[in-house]
Amino acid sequence: MSSIQSYSGIYPHLAVTNGDTEMECGIGAVAAWAGKLWYLTYPPSSPNGSSGDRLYALNEDMSVEAYPYSVGGTHANRMIHTESKQLIIGPYFIDEKGGVRVIPPDKMKGRLTGVARHLTDPANKVYFFAMESGFYEVDVHSLEVSVFFLDPSPVLSSRPYPYLLPGEHAKGAYTGQGRFVITNNGDGGALAEWNGKGDPGKTESWTIVDRNKYTDVTGPGGICGASDESSPIWSVGWDHKSVLLSLCEGGVWSRYRLPKGSYTHEADNGWYTEWPRIREVGKGKCLMGMFGMLYEFPSHFRKRCAGGLRPLAVHHKMIVDYAEWNGRIVMACNDASRFDNPILGRSQSNLWFTSQDELRHLGKPLGWGGVWVKEHVEANEPSEPFLLAGFEKQVLHVSHNEKYDVTFQLEVDRNGSGTWELLDVVQVSGQGYAYYIVPDHVQGEWIRLRSNSALREATAYFHYMPSEGKEQDASLVRGITGIGERGPISAGIIRPGSGSDLKLQMAAAVIEDGRVSGTGYYEMGPDMMLVKCDRPGDEERLRNDYAPSLDFEIDEASVVCTDKQGNRYRLPKGDELYGQPTACGWTRGVREVVTERSLMNIHGTFYELPRDLSRGFLTIQPICSHERLIFDYASWRGMLVISGCKLDSEEGGHCVKSADGQAALWLGNVDDLRRFGAPRGVGGPLRNTPVQPGIASDPYLMAGYVHKTLKLRHDCSRAVQFSIEVDVLADGSWLGYDQIEVPAGTEIVHQFPDGYSAHWIRVKADSACRADAVFIYE
Repeated sequence: MSSIQSYSGIYPHLAVTNGDTEMECGIGAVAAWAGKLWYLTYPPSSPNGSSGDRLYALNEDMSVEAYPYSVGGTHANRMIHTESKQLIIGPYFIDEKGGVRVIPPDKMKGRLTGVARHLTDPANKVYFFAMESGFYEVDVHSLEVSVFFLDPSPVLSSRPYPYLLPGEHAKGAYTGQGRFVITNNGDGGALAEWNGKGDPGKTESWTIVDRNKYTDVTGPGGICGASDESSPIWSVGWDHKSVLLSLCEGGVWSRYRLPKGSYTHEADNGWYTEWPRIREVGKGKCLMGMFGMLYEFPSHFRKRCAGGLRPLAVHHKMIVDYAEWNGRIVMACNDASRFDNPILGRSQSNLWFTSQDELRHLGKPLGWGGVWVKEHVEANEPSEPFLLAGFEKQVLHVSHNEKYDVTFQLEVDRNGSGTWELLDVVQVSGQGYAYYIVPDHVQGEWIRLRSNSALREATAYFHYMPSEGKEQDASLVRGITGIGERGPISAGIIRPGSGSDLKLQMAAAVIEDGRVSGTGYYEMGPDMMLVKCDRPGDEERLRNDYAPSLDFEIDEASVVCTDKQGNRYRLPKGDELYGQPTACGWTRGVREVVTERSLMNIHGTFYELPRDLSRGFLTIQPICSHERLIFDYASWRGMLVISGCKLDSEEGGHCVKSADGQAALWLGNVDDLRRFGAPRGVGGPLRNTPVQPGIASDPYLMAGYVHKTLKLRHDCSRAVQFSIEVDVLADGSWLGYDQIEVPAGTEIVHQFPDGYSAHWIRVKADSACRADAVFIYE
């Protein structure tokens, strides 16, 4: 194992693909069993098994075996059936010696996403649930299949067929407390249960617990199932306000709310999640992944013992499943699809080997979410609990539309016991807005609110931030060219090729003293040798078809980006050199490097960019500000690959050089970017800009920056009143933060309170003038 190369826990030789026509190749499930690590791949939609996807077994020496009789399909289910000593993963049944049997797709149709213990005959049978709501019973000995409800996928049948339950994107399944529970996160979604009574193929036999989008359902027994009928059931999901954590204890469901660490998962179709789960990862410790955030999840979590849930880190990678294997946490990922990535030649993914300690070194926990969003609130009725513990800085935004003043009580559960006590009160004027920064000394697991009046439309929304940004890890970025360095620099356009060998292509260029001194075409395979090839046609195609273009504008005030609908947004500037092309053209701006979520590298800062169905540019967040000359970047074999390396630096660590010394690449994990430097920059919506009274400026990004200062000035001969407005929901709705009067000939400096954050900010002036509104983010 020590002789096999890896980069940030990713082993290039383990990359998987499933066919040159497939738009996606994710790793659907992973489980340790019979001395091996088992996992399978999936395409976007293959309910009848007609795909090149396989079942794999990873040995301790890091060699891989592909099951020769794999039947393909889009599957992500897994459980261990303890009585028969079998691992069930997808349609495969694996005994304790590693022998594999499989249920053919024509016997059990659909995209299998859930498998769970049987309610009445758990020693001999299991339940399978499919994505479109196909429901089956299987004998674990004979593999005989009984159909409760046929999967209604339109791929399988040309006739209309109803769905058993709401939603069209079922995910998990679990049995406990005398009920079979399923989750669905598509088109509204649902958390639903069947108690074993009545026809399971009829909707009326089911109970809808929550008509929101849910992904996973499990309990302390994990993939082995509940150990007894008193064990709790946990399920994670989300709505437009926050992440949801539902708990079933003693047959009664209750619900908690947590922040979202990313907006990239938000589309109502549920396609962009893949797949938030709760799993045991060794020594009784559980890990929860949800909406771009990883948490330590307490295995004792119950209604009167709800303490100990702690955020570990935020991440960009799409994590599908994970398991403990040989002392490490192995993440099954969905890395590179062709959905929104025309430069990618072939869909591919990989495993990621890490540990709980290593996960703490990813991005510091931050997030957003609320208990009320523009909704009716009853007087003195407590909101649902919202997670408070584990975040360094917390600000609450509260607003309402009544004409009278309203008092909101804030209450905390100090230790997760369900005992609430008053923390403070927040007064909000009629049709007003106020914010409350939680004092640093406050200790509590959960927080909730009450209003002293009934409200027609109220919002209570939290923004959580670290107290300081993460400093740049010098050893990690070593070898990547710093902005302004003269060279020699290896720039180049990079593209994962379309062949089954998954070679990386590079149209390289050497830049020295501001000019191109040489070019060449290179390829790299799983041996990680960057080799020059004499293929001028391929080099020309890369340079002509995949050359970066300028994805933003720059004016005196800031970076300006325009979305597909023509809406303008402003971002901070980095070094002025980022506003100029390199000797071989512009550097790459926007590129998808994780399935269904893009990165933007703009003016020295990487941002996370959700797709349009997740509100697109409106919900971006900064990841890092790096001060590096990154020419191009791509996802390849599960790794992030960067061009823009120094040719005169020593090889090793994260950098690979060609034998001729004329090309180099940086290799790592996309979430290594979290250690490239804290987000920062200077800019604003106005810089010597003509403004008219009452006309709002363009929105300027505020989310993700720790220390924030605003400088205001104007050229008017009298004082000008500036109104500062914030969008805290990232939905284009604005609240009045403050009004600041700026006397003639004076610059006013406003320091935002420590811990204050919103998503976007803008300004208005009450007089015509030329004005500056400049934000300094540190």
